[in-house]
Amino acid sequence: MKLFISHCGANSLLEAMYAGVPLICLPAAGDQPYNSAIVENLEIGVWVQRENMVTEIGGAIDLVLKDEYVL
Repeated sequence: MKLFISHCGANSLLEAMYAGVPLICLPAAGDQPYNSAIVENLEIGVWVQRENMVTEIGGAIDLVLKDEYVL
C-alpha cells in the first residue's frame, strides 16, 4: 500500500504509522481534526478540508506519493 486516505481516527492513524504508509486526512469530528494536525506536523501526510476535497484531492495524492512522505 502506497497511500491511505482516511478520516484519521486514532486507530486509523496508528495503523498507518505502524505500516509506514503516508496519509491523506479527511477528518469529520471528534479527535480526527487534532489527529490530522499531528499528521501534518510530523510530515507524514496532509490534511484536506472536506469542503475543498473535490478540488484538492488530486494534488494531495501527488504530493503525498513523493518520497518525502515515505515513513
